[in-house]
Amino acid sequence: MKKRTWMKMGAIAVAASLIMAGCGSQSTEETTGTGGQEQEAAEAVETDAAAEEQEVGMANPWVEITEEEAVANCNRLFRAPEGATVLGWSKLDGSEENSSVDKPLIQLEFEMDGKIFAARAQDGVEQDMEQNGLYVEWTDEKEVTLANWGGGQMPATIRRSVNDSGMVDLCAWYDIEIGINYTLSTAAEDLEGFDIQAVAEQMYNPGTEIFTGPDLSAEDYMTAIKNYLAEEVAAGYEEADYMIPEIYIVATDESVERDIKIWGDFWVMNYDADGDTLKAVSGGSYPGCFHVAKSDGVYDVTAFDVVADGSDYDSSAKEIFGEYYEDFVKLSSDDTGRNKERAKQISEYVKENGLSFTQYQDYGWDPVVLP
Repeated sequence: MKKRTWMKMGAIAVAASLIMAGCGSQSTEETTGTGGQEQEAAEAVETDAAAEEQEVGMANPWVEITEEEAVANCNRLFRAPEGATVLGWSKLDGSEENSSVDKPLIQLEFEMDGKIFAARAQDGVEQDMEQNGLYVEWTDEKEVTLANWGGGQMPATIRRSVNDSGMVDLCAWYDIEIGINYTLSTAAEDLEGFDIQAVAEQMYNPGTEIFTGPDLSAEDYMTAIKNYLAEEVAAGYEEADYMIPEIYIVATDESVERDIKIWGDFWVMNYDADGDTLKAVSGGSYPGCFHVAKSDGVYDVTAFDVVADGSDYDSSAKEIFGEYYEDFVKLSSDDTGRNKERAKQISEYVKENGLSFTQYQDYGWDPVVLP
């Protein structure tokens, strides 16, 4: 199965090598030989795994992983655009050596509108447009600014390679704030009129962005919010061994100290202790906007605007979140990002309170090991 995945994941590189054969260039750093050899090996996968192994003749450097594992290995990771079919996530074995934070090169392959795309990202590296793995002669290049990424101010480079056989498009950008390199590429016989920039912009994932939260004063008013959740909201639940709040920030406005606004999804989660496991027994989500006042260096919650339940939910959310409504919707639908952040927040609570729990468990689900 892994060998079959390797062939699928080389689709962009193989297509590029076939299209750009007239340039006399090599396809990728992962593949060897000609496009015909790749096709022969792929056919062998379908009929005989042992024969396929002989055709390839080398170990597969790409390791198949889940989306959750990909997110855990790269901050601010992209996602597949809406309507796309995900073909697979993977990481390049040994690529951690190139990262200052020991993170591997992550790849997502997906199909959309009849084209296959390869998106790559690596945390803790310097800017490198060649991580795309395509060695072709670029015939056109332009600088653009990506929407969504970097608050809509992310500089990017778009390149195109053209010859009589076809085209290859590449979009590359670099998050200088935390050092993440991104590339997106596709190949086809004809890419005239195709806008790879629009695809890259659709791949922005707020679910891996929002959890950075505000800095500097964050601990102060975040503590005020946690205290409010514990004293006011959790009071409506049956008492449990532990109440651990979860805070997922959508936006903040600190322009007025007497009315700092924090929009987000705020959770109260109650747990009972069972050996080294925190077992969830009750809890709920309270999306809305906290109003916090700062006076003499002390932060106090002055109001909490909560989204209404039932049929008024959507209209209430639009009113409270305003210009941040779409960001709230994206956050609410990002289960992967929330689960990752939830484990992190529970782990922080355990460490801060000198507890010895190693995992948590929701009713009917397997335990989740804390990071």
